[in-house]
Amino acid sequence: MVGCAPPQEEVESVSQPGLSFNGLSFNGLSFNGLSFNGLSFNGLSFNGLSFNGLSFNGAGSQDFANWFNLADSGNIALHDMTMKYVIRCAIAAGRTASFTDASGQVHSWQGGLGLADSWDQSPPTDDQKKWVSACLMAHVNSALPAPKSIQVSIRGAAPSLTETALEKGAIGTFDGVFFGDLFSSPNKRYICNSTWTPFSNYSTTLLADWGRQCFFSGDGCGGVFTTVDCNSVCTAAGGDYAYGPTCTVDGVTYNAINAYVPRYKRASEWTRVGAQLFGCPGCFDGKYMDNFTGSAYAQVSGWTSNGSGGAVYLDVRYQNSTSAALNLRVQVNGAYVMNGSSQNWSFPPTGSAWGVVSIPANVPTGGTVKLMSPASGRGPKVEVVSVRVQ
Repeated sequence: MVGCAPPQEEVESVSQPGLSFNGLSFNGLSFNGLSFNGLSFNGLSFNGLSFNGLSFNGAGSQDFANWFNLADSGNIALHDMTMKYVIRCAIAAGRTASFTDASGQVHSWQGGLGLADSWDQSPPTDDQKKWVSACLMAHVNSALPAPKSIQVSIRGAAPSLTETALEKGAIGTFDGVFFGDLFSSPNKRYICNSTWTPFSNYSTTLLADWGRQCFFSGDGCGGVFTTVDCNSVCTAAGGDYAYGPTCTVDGVTYNAINAYVPRYKRASEWTRVGAQLFGCPGCFDGKYMDNFTGSAYAQVSGWTSNGSGGAVYLDVRYQNSTSAALNLRVQVNGAYVMNGSSQNWSFPPTGSAWGVVSIPANVPTGGTVKLMSPASGRGPKVEVVSVRVQ
């Protein structure tokens, strides 16, 4: 994150048998609703983890230790990953939870979204369980062969989920409504069907890259989620998020989490001068830009149209089928984005596959971003550029 650092905050240290909470100082601006997804499907069911193990009271700590050390044939890595997201969703930023496993290894997990920040003081309420459940579901990532960590903006009616203007502007592509109760038996895991059809090849290129396919899968990512109709079960929110604050299924009302992922501009949205647009049946929106040579360039405006501008990464999805790196230059409002002392940004060979190069830039509200040919030689094919907060 960038910007002025807030004062270091002293957080009271709370110690209970099994798990301990300790103050964590942070030195960068925090985006309250902004997180990174990457929870794998295997971690979603919790496989025997009960809320008793997270109550931090008496025997509950032993329940947690038994689960962490012994459940799932002693799969410590799975439980460590699961707790990473439990604590991120439940506990406020600036605090951590830690646990020492049976082998003596200390596991520490950072708080983030604060949807049940009183867990170390009292057992969680039903409301908190539903908030944390929805948050965990919104963090599930379907990328293969392993989950991929990308930015996701978690939005809902909880007071801790307020967003910054830059977050709303940059992480602004609607990516689903999640709700349920992971700690009931059986689990209740809902995602409501989309109300709009994605662009051609969206779910097999960009969403596949990002691991954010469940919203458009039609079958809840192979049954991981139960799909329902947003308009039938959820209230329409408007404003900063699409649905909520609640959704109701079979007479049970749940807190709704709306997930958003980075904005993007596909090839057909760029204004091109000399850079030709070609059909591409297997790439995003069936288009890509090529022939970045000489004075050719492509430009687009309005990257952070919903908020104040700021420091972002421009993620350029490209293809380079040559045997050597190709280059592009980038301008924001007419000024080159420098790569050290060079104007060129390198795009290594990808063969017939697609790769991503991330370019740090400061893009003001309504700023114009231009992709330009290198001073000599040619650039790669480009099919989509997404933007995310630094």
